[in-house]
Amino acid sequence: MKRKIIVLFIVCCIFAMLTGCCVTQSQDDLLVSQTESTNLSVSGEDDDQIKLCVYVCGAVKSPGVYTLKKGARIYEAVELAGGLTGKAQQDGINLAEEVTDGQMVVVPVKEKTEKSEAVSENTADGKVNINSATKEELMTLSGIGEAKAQAIITYREENGLFSAVEDLVNVSGIADGTLNKIKDSIKVN
Repeated sequence: MKRKIIVLFIVCCIFAMLTGCCVTQSQDDLLVSQTESTNLSVSGEDDDQIKLCVYVCGAVKSPGVYTLKKGARIYEAVELAGGLTGKAQQDGINLAEEVTDGQMVVVPVKEKTEKSEAVSENTADGKVNINSATKEELMTLSGIGEAKAQAIITYREENGLFSAVEDLVNVSGIADGTLNKIKDSIKVN
């Protein structure tokens, strides 16, 4: 009988050990499963915190590389770059577009065609309007180089518009001889 009790005791111990190992194993599996689930949740939260680097250049006040959150728009990148300059062509870029990592955002400058349109207005009748002409337009006149053209513009900015063609002699460096050469090529409006 003593032998039966010992055998029964050994069988119970073996059963208890096997049951304990299975329970411990399932707890380990559960712990690993919970850890993986937590890691997936954390990485899902990281998607909202992903940082994107964007290079903003062109007609902005402070061109450079800026860091934005995922889902940011181009207008946010432009704001970080100090905003648009007066020379920016606003309709040349989609400010509502979502930025991507490594993107180069180029804000275009207003095209030179606006200047050429102004040139044609100033010289439509073949005469240069000395009240609105650019330095380049003034330099097309006989005897007017870069220095004299700049002197005309400076005089105009400091003293106001010319009221008559003859007022041009008030500009430093422009004498009666120069005025007589260009008199038929200029106008004031």
